Amino acid sequence: MMQDSVPKIISEENALNLITEEKIDSFSENSEHLENIMSHVKNFSSFKTRVTGYPGSFEAADYIYNFFTKIGLSPEKKGYLIAVPLSQGAYVVVENLRFSGESLWPNGVQTCKTPPEGITGRLIYIEDGSYEKIEGKDLEGSIVIMDFNSGTNWIKAADLGAKAIIFIEPGSTTSLESLKKAVPAPVNIPRLYVNKSVGEELIKLSHLNRQATIFNDMTWEEITAYNIVCTIEGSIYPEEIIIISAHYDSWSVVPALAYGSEDSLSISTLLELARYFSKNKPARTLMFAAFSGYYQATAGSINFVEQFFYSEEIQSGRKKIVLHIGLDFSTESDGMDLLYTGPPSGAWLRGEWGSAWFGDLQLFASRYASIRNYVEKYIAHLEEKASLNIVLQELYKWGTQPAFRDWNYLYRLDTLNTIKTGVLAFTLRTSWAYRTRWFTPLEDHQYIRWNNLKPQLKLAFSIIEGFSDEGDLKIEKNVPVRYYQHFVAAYFLGYITLNVKVVEYNMSRGWYTPVSGALVRYLSGDPNEYLFWFFNSYSRFSDSNGNVAFYGLVPYRQSTFDVWKFDEKDGSIIYAVDRGIYGTLAEVAGGISDVAIPVAHPYNILIPIFRCTEVTFFNIFDVRYLREPYTTFTTVPYRLSVYDLDRKAEPIFYGIYFDPNNGVGLAFVKNGSKVIVAFNPNPAETRRPLILLANCSLENTEGYGLLVNKPLIIRKTIYEAAKDVYYIALGRYERLREKNVQNRGAEVLLESAKLFIEKAELSFRERNYRKFFGSSIAALSYASGAYNGCVMPLINESGTFLLFFTPIVIVFSILFERLVFHAYGLKKIIGVLIILTIILIILSILTPLFSIISNSIFMILGVGILLLSTFVIVIFLRESKEIMEYFAETKLGYHIVRTEKTAAMLHSLGVAVDNLRKHFFISVTALITIIIMSAAITTFTSVSYTVKAVSSAR
Repeated sequence: MMQDSVPKIISEENALNLITEEKIDSFSENSEHLENIMSHVKNFSSFKTRVTGYPGSFEAADYIYNFFTKIGLSPEKKGYLIAVPLSQGAYVVVENLRFSGESLWPNGVQTCKTPPEGITGRLIYIEDGSYEKIEGKDLEGSIVIMDFNSGTNWIKAADLGAKAIIFIEPGSTTSLESLKKAVPAPVNIPRLYVNKSVGEELIKLSHLNRQATIFNDMTWEEITAYNIVCTIEGSIYPEEIIIISAHYDSWSVVPALAYGSEDSLSISTLLELARYFSKNKPARTLMFAAFSGYYQATAGSINFVEQFFYSEEIQSGRKKIVLHIGLDFSTESDGMDLLYTGPPSGAWLRGEWGSAWFGDLQLFASRYASIRNYVEKYIAHLEEKASLNIVLQELYKWGTQPAFRDWNYLYRLDTLNTIKTGVLAFTLRTSWAYRTRWFTPLEDHQYIRWNNLKPQLKLAFSIIEGFSDEGDLKIEKNVPVRYYQHFVAAYFLGYITLNVKVVEYNMSRGWYTPVSGALVRYLSGDPNEYLFWFFNSYSRFSDSNGNVAFYGLVPYRQSTFDVWKFDEKDGSIIYAVDRGIYGTLAEVAGGISDVAIPVAHPYNILIPIFRCTEVTFFNIFDVRYLREPYTTFTTVPYRLSVYDLDRKAEPIFYGIYFDPNNGVGLAFVKNGSKVIVAFNPNPAETRRPLILLANCSLENTEGYGLLVNKPLIIRKTIYEAAKDVYYIALGRYERLREKNVQNRGAEVLLESAKLFIEKAELSFRERNYRKFFGSSIAALSYASGAYNGCVMPLINESGTFLLFFTPIVIVFSILFERLVFHAYGLKKIIGVLIILTIILIILSILTPLFSIISNSIFMILGVGILLLSTFVIVIFLRESKEIMEYFAETKLGYHIVRTEKTAAMLHSLGVAVDNLRKHFFISVTALITIIIMSAAITTFTSVSYTVKAVSSAR
């Protein structure tokens, strides 16, 4: 039955019939439609993978294209360029046996391609990689076999010396497990995936202590991916277009195995909607868009908007895009959120407002008031209306979408790219869905709850049918813009094209030359976002002139990029972004930066890179709190630094990358460099680094530096850091103690650090890894405490003392020369210098100042120059004042009573020294009295402290 308020006929003035329950039921309750969706899902999952660039993705594109053709539509394939990691094959060889495997998704950009001869090591099976399972096993130089459901324990195995990891197919798994099998830092640790039967064979061979060689051939390739688009012209408003979209690609940490059955529900529904509307013509034109590249920072949607929204027919106004509706279904619940904004993660928390977040702008949300009214009208008569959460003007714009940790949200909206242009858009997304069976290498068809899909289909169809057949649709109908700013609400819309040129500084030319074939990543979100960093980048290769273009940047919003090149033989990184003085450190010089804040269309930047060699390290954490350095709400981030060994300063060319969630990092330096790596978890709280890697020894406590003449991996990083910090603190404290500068607290901490270093060495020899890591962490904590809390403060105090003592010594030398020699001219200058030199020599003998403070001589010269400069400035100001007073008297007639102060002060000093010479005995006794009293007061008011460990009841 139709409700009383619904018109029953269509008038000749093109008044339209509103939604009826019969229409809705004809789609959502018709078993044929649901069976067709099930069939589509089965067909999509049969492609084995739909990861963009893989064969299955092209098969899926053909399937969609052919389906649209079959139902009488005229689809188009819209291609765009994107770089993706493609696996050409992976396998394991043990003696004369060969076992097939699959490559895992890259660590960041590092595909972990093996050299032509492969990587060889002893097979060891460590089950889930827990301490209990690895105890007693020598992992150095091994190839580790692990259960897939093992969390991030593969990182621990790599830290302990494993060359490569082989994961065995599990019986079942979750997205949380899958997303932990790679890290955003480009660590070159090959990881393979084998099926259960192969895994069992490899385990048997590991028990026989066999050697294995693994081969992994995965490289970044630029391919043409496709969006499939077709149109059903409206019967009454053909010029008004409503876009219905869904993505058809899938994703898995094993890209060759990404069945994505549940992930195909949205595209399957879109196909069935197209079938329905091809038979039941809508009043408005419906455009059905099937996007690829969703898991590459919505690359497909980005390029669709660029190609269609800025076409001549849209910009001229002949056609109008009135609305874009996205579909994103799961079956973990039967409810839906109507969302228009992305998750409040990443840049939003730092106050930078990422391009994916408009939710905190109420005036922006007010544009959707009319959308809310229409949606509420379309679902008013449905029993399922309570299942729809319309998230448009609420406080929490992400609705019921669950966060996995802190502010880490899984969802990305294809429709956001439409919103950037000023056109209204929203996505219908299943509520309260963690999608725990997605992103795994296993088939997930059995986990689909079809009964939960039916209410969502009913709601989605009601909304789409309503908007398509609404008579007078009173919503904003904007022409897409490149640049639009609303000053009142302080929000920006726009769709800027950014032209990136990749360059390298040429020392011989003194300027930058373009670099071709470099992988450029547009980071649309936090590149280290916990678990979901995989989906925050869109990659392209630079052309022969070093150029590459990216679309869809929002004006005045910060966008970040990085650039890489790889060795074609072994896949190691040979070019990285230059953070040195010729790189991003210069920031604005010539537009040289890896950060773009576009203010015009198009916008241009130069990203500098340099030829480098990588240094990898693991298990970097905040020593003070024994936790990872990642903190959601922080104003001062961690600081990872690299220093040249000889200059103790940042190299001219260098790069860094650090993943704070997993404690894995890399430094990139010129080949042949000797460097020191330092880590400070929070520079706002501690001035000095807590972790140092300098290759120190008892013979050279300041360190030999890390010699980087080939890709270098620092295994057992925490243990090595504990030793290096201990040796540096010990060496510097010994130099202080030689000059009778002591601190009992430093001695206690250093003794404790030494004790735990010895325990760690013993535990490692016994392969007791739990105790090894525990002792290493304790040693590092004690050594860092000694370095930061005791030794370095003493050195800093010495420097402060020298800084303030130098002017006193200089003034004393001048006055003492007058007291003793009373010379004039050149002899006076020579006398002052002799006295100053004698005092400094005595100071160097009695104190550690000159042995522990770098460039102490230059500090003294600097203070001398500062005093001289101050004296000159005072004279200049005095003369200037006299000139002004002269003009005041001669020109204005003012009369000024002068009192000469400077000359009187200088004269009094000279007279005072002469009186000391004249009354020698009295002067000596007075000075002795002053010296004794000062020494006594200093002695009795000075205190020292000690440090010791105490136990207390909990």
